[in-house]
Amino acid sequence: MANAPRPSSLFSARVAIVALVLVGVVGAIWGHFDARERDRQRAEGEFVRRAAILHTLTREIFGRYENALFGLQLSLSLDGGVTPGEFAQISRTIAQRNPGVQGFEWIPAVSAESRPAVESALARNGHSGGFMEVNATGQLQRAGNREEYYPVLFVEPAAGNERAFGYDLKTGPTAGDLANARRTRHMTLTSQVRLVQEDEAQWGVVMIWPVYRATADTGASAGPFAGFVQAVFRVQDLLESTRSRTWSRTSILDMLFVDDSEPNPARRILYYRPNNPSASPHPVPDEQEFRRGIYDEHSLMVGGRKWKTTTAGTFRGINYLATGITTERVPEDDIIVPMLHFTKDNGEHSSIALDENSDVRTI
Repeated sequence: MANAPRPSSLFSARVAIVALVLVGVVGAIWGHFDARERDRQRAEGEFVRRAAILHTLTREIFGRYENALFGLQLSLSLDGGVTPGEFAQISRTIAQRNPGVQGFEWIPAVSAESRPAVESALARNGHSGGFMEVNATGQLQRAGNREEYYPVLFVEPAAGNERAFGYDLKTGPTAGDLANARRTRHMTLTSQVRLVQEDEAQWGVVMIWPVYRATADTGASAGPFAGFVQAVFRVQDLLESTRSRTWSRTSILDMLFVDDSEPNPARRILYYRPNNPSASPHPVPDEQEFRRGIYDEHSLMVGGRKWKTTTAGTFRGINYLATGITTERVPEDDIIVPMLHFTKDNGEHSSIALDENSDVRTI
């Protein structure tokens, strides 16, 4: 007759089984969280990559505008300047290659003695109001007497910018920026200002290049001061062009542009655009609210001002994809990641994050 198992042996077997089960459970839990961490890192890396692309594109767009305006400045620095027709032709050529500019403007420095002659030139071009300034109620009126004026003499395109002709920038909101550009001889970018050419309240920024006449003795742009050439932008149009070149159905970027050189909190935020095209851009989140969760931030120096491009957001528009794809939320960073789960040939379960470049097929 066989002997019954000893209690100690049975207990040892049970302990071994429990230990094996625990090891398996711990291994499964560890594998799950390890996979989630790798997915999170992959998603965050993709997010940072796309944010860097957006920043690089924004910097490239501003560089193009700056170079284009510099080319116009060189044309105006020639002895004798350019005619209204030549200015319009050059500006149109630049605008065709650099869409998004509200208008190009030529602002000569005019002495009190030269005012009648320049006002006559404005009248011959169909603008009989002469030099204008904005009064305390925000209405345009004839400019008062002073030693020097900065009137807007040429504007291209003229259509839609009629109110700008003759406006004396010497008394405008960008007078300090003009003085800085004249003093430094460098391109200057203004803070947000109300555009005088707009019937409705519209914010804009202005790129300003000072123009110095070129002479045989002093060389290019080193002679006497002649005035300013400007590129006027509506803030929304300027920065929307950046978003439109990077948006796609599965893009993950919400955008916030901030003028970090602006001390007035009410004028720091330049532009906010949620990635979801159906989402309202209002109300605009403040800077701290926008930085909740995962975000990426870059600085951009333009015309002496420091702008920040901040990107945040989630993967969107995933539900239309094929069966077998899920969306997973990473609570730590509040980011939604589209995931494809699959089994490798060796039986190992794995997953991969998807974006708009992924080609999903059923075979």
